[in-house]
Amino acid sequence: MNQLLCRGIKHCPGRWGGDTDSRSELTPAAPTAFTHPTSGMEKSVLLMLLVFSGLSILPSCLSFHYKYVNGNKTWYEAQRICRENYTDLATFYDNTTNPVKEFPHVNAWIGLSSGPWMWSLNDTILDSSYTDFYKADNDPPEQSYENKICAKMFDMSWKPFNCSEEIPFICYCELIHSYIRYELKLFTFDILFKMGFRGKTHQQDNTNKYSCPGLKKTWNESQSYCRQNHTDLVSVRNEREEEMIFDAIKTETFCNSDFWIGLSRVKWQWSDQSVFHFQNWKQHKPNGGNTRQCVEMFGDSGLWNDASCEHTNPFICYDDDLVLVHENKTWVEALNHCRQQGWDLVSIHSERIQHWVQRRARKATTPYVWLGLRHTCALQVWFWVTEHALCYQNWAPGHGESWEEYKKAGAMQREGPQQWEGMHQTEKLNFICTKTPDDY
Repeated sequence: MNQLLCRGIKHCPGRWGGDTDSRSELTPAAPTAFTHPTSGMEKSVLLMLLVFSGLSILPSCLSFHYKYVNGNKTWYEAQRICRENYTDLATFYDNTTNPVKEFPHVNAWIGLSSGPWMWSLNDTILDSSYTDFYKADNDPPEQSYENKICAKMFDMSWKPFNCSEEIPFICYCELIHSYIRYELKLFTFDILFKMGFRGKTHQQDNTNKYSCPGLKKTWNESQSYCRQNHTDLVSVRNEREEEMIFDAIKTETFCNSDFWIGLSRVKWQWSDQSVFHFQNWKQHKPNGGNTRQCVEMFGDSGLWNDASCEHTNPFICYDDDLVLVHENKTWVEALNHCRQQGWDLVSIHSERIQHWVQRRARKATTPYVWLGLRHTCALQVWFWVTEHALCYQNWAPGHGESWEEYKKAGAMQREGPQQWEGMHQTEKLNFICTKTPDDY
């Protein structure tokens, strides 16, 4: 049903606070929350009921506002201040959200910076206490302008490399798997020993932890292969791990020269984790290097320049209209609380709004927070209390797909993937209101 409602719907027009996107139409959600089997006639009748009941099938917009802060701070100091007092450092989605006409003509930090190097295993950030980039390289590892750069092992050191190149790679197998296999070997030997066998056991070594598959693939293909057949691409987090890897593959001539390791980075990313697709660089920028990993905006033109994060500038924050209420209430009590303030329970209509709500939810004191999401038994469909259909969905597995969800309301996880779950409306949780329900 929600697919039926959302098909062919346009995004909000670009404006300050608008929900703009490079695509002209919403992609139908799949699978929808409405899975009860109905005939074509029944769907038409339900659609008419939804329309005449006032349920809107048009997407809605969440307002946000830019705040200029006239105080010279480093990029990281500016980020902390924006997150503590507003929502985050400024994010821009197109030229229609450029606020330079409102602010002084000075350079100011925005929320764009170079992403950190990260290990593929558990998505852990590279520990600066141990790095082993190739010392003889004329180009520092930060100097690639690909959207993502990847690292290979070269001459016993790490070297940034084009992710699309096909080279050998090393997979890592979780220690617990190796331990289980080793225990099985001991169990088998114990049985044989009792039967009179007097052979020798093989000591556990590292060869079953690290594997050179003997294939050449791109970095992303190598990561997929290792995750499907082992645990992940290999991590090299200290000298001991490096020694163990080379000891394990010393007889593997295929991986002797160079190979992918599980280290990569995203070149540019927004502080609030929004998708980076709009760019507004000044000509010949970024011209980077390892000292220019943050971005400032020229106040006279709105164009961007890469600069040292330790440089001090005024900065631009943005603030949305979300309010996290640290009171434990049922879903109905939460809805009434928001509306008594002239607000409403929050609705989520895009990935961008999802990011904003996620950030607020992380500060909750309950494991979940209420959203303005409700299930109707009469029409057997989920809807927002702002009278909009679910065009964008982010359900946790096993939620949102059943049409038998009596007395269910929608909540978001405080931690983890922060997806939506259907919960009984009598649960008492924190909740998130929006100050501008009319903008939905």
